[in-house]
Amino acid sequence: MKRLLLLSLISLALNTKSWAAPEVVVSIKPVHSIVAALMEGVGKPKLLLQGNESPHDFSMRPSQAKSIQEADLLIWIGESLEGFLAKPVKNLGQGTTSMEILELAGIRKHEFRDHDEHDHASHKKTHDEGHKDEHDHEEHSGHGHEDKHDEHKDEHKEEEAHASHDHGDDDTDPHVWLDTDNMQVAAVEIVKKLKELDPENAGIYDQNAKKLNAELEKLEAEIKGITSSIKSKEYVVFHDAYQYFEKQFGLEKPITITLNPEIAPGAARIKEIREEVQEHSISCLFSEPQFSPKVLEVVSENTGKTIATIDPLGSALDAGKDHYSKTLLKLAKSFSNCLSG
Repeated sequence: MKRLLLLSLISLALNTKSWAAPEVVVSIKPVHSIVAALMEGVGKPKLLLQGNESPHDFSMRPSQAKSIQEADLLIWIGESLEGFLAKPVKNLGQGTTSMEILELAGIRKHEFRDHDEHDHASHKKTHDEGHKDEHDHEEHSGHGHEDKHDEHKDEHKEEEAHASHDHGDDDTDPHVWLDTDNMQVAAVEIVKKLKELDPENAGIYDQNAKKLNAELEKLEAEIKGITSSIKSKEYVVFHDAYQYFEKQFGLEKPITITLNPEIAPGAARIKEIREEVQEHSISCLFSEPQFSPKVLEVVSENTGKTIATIDPLGSALDAGKDHYSKTLLKLAKSFSNCLSG
């Protein structure tokens, strides 16, 4: 009897690895939510970014780097969003696979927009006329040339910083999760990889994928209903992170304060935005919890404009399988509540 029990324990120990759920690490909450839904009943993925942490300036802790090295699968958006993962991904061991959402076949991608795309032609005209007027004035007066030169020097520095955008050589806007169709595409590929790593639970992954697909279709329909009455409304955003959401649900392109949230706009850009806000009778300016709202406060000062908060990462919401739907619904309602007023 004891010998039989011992053999059973040995057999159990030898097969434990095949029964264990894959170790999956995911970079941001919205994608983590999709993976959590797909792994429900099998295991739980680990999340790298917590709370209000931004992928733009995130620094990994040693424990997080270790969890990546020990994982079976790392799922991230790509270097243009999570630059901090570029080096760890290159140094992954043979036992860890990396899945980059931006590289998946079928993902709908958009290129970055210029920060002045909203009114590019009029801005260029104003900019050129401003240079001409200043040049004429300097020729007649002989004064102020150094001050204007310094001002334009600062503007050119800001333009160069925006052009670099800290996204390497890739012109693709990485905020692809804000399009529900993209997450349906990603879910299909994630399930394929999970089944490859864990064939014993293939049936559960397939059932979860079917359930998630239905939920994403329902979510899309609900957001269309929420945003249907605000499609022609104009607004200002701090960071140009929403074009996937805008294009899927037919919202206007916003006036954007900055392409790169790590680079503060100069005085000339703030002045320009204030003028656009007044000219277009814009009532809503949207900030993000990951970044300081001070610039928006300067833009809205003495104008009576409303500053509301939108969050593409759902940073204040608890991580888990329901996080993605809650994040996009909250985003849609934030747009609607402010723009309907």
